[in-house]
Amino acid sequence: MNIEESLQFLAKHQPMPSDLEITNVQCDLFVASLELFQNSHDVRCIPLFMNCVSEHTGMGMYEIIADVLMNQDRVNVIRGLRDGLQSNDIAIKYRCCWWALELDAWELLPIIEPLVNSDNEDLRDASEAYVNIAGENV
Repeated sequence: MNIEESLQFLAKHQPMPSDLEITNVQCDLFVASLELFQNSHDVRCIPLFMNCVSEHTGMGMYEIIADVLMNQDRVNVIRGLRDGLQSNDIAIKYRCCWWALELDAWELLPIIEPLVNSDNEDLRDASEAYVNIAGENV
């Protein structure tokens, strides 16, 4: 799979199918995309990976997205995280909190801090974890 094929695949899977619906082929292509962008810089992959998550997907693959994000240009990743944190999708906000934490993106504290008041327990927990650790590092 090359970069363009991977980007097309990711664009068609926003979000990825649920854990109960994903096919082996889709899973393999997603993993191949992760591996490709862990070693390739391309700003276009950032929003595609961030928006492929949902509350019904995971299978442990989304944690690897942090590795992809670490390999991309930090300015663009921070911009993508800002956009993701303003999404209407709770799952995207949730993952962006964890990615921001893993990337030591302390500059996102003003955006993440209000999320500790979320009605969604998962988002509240993720944002609280970020805020607590950011407080020690800012």
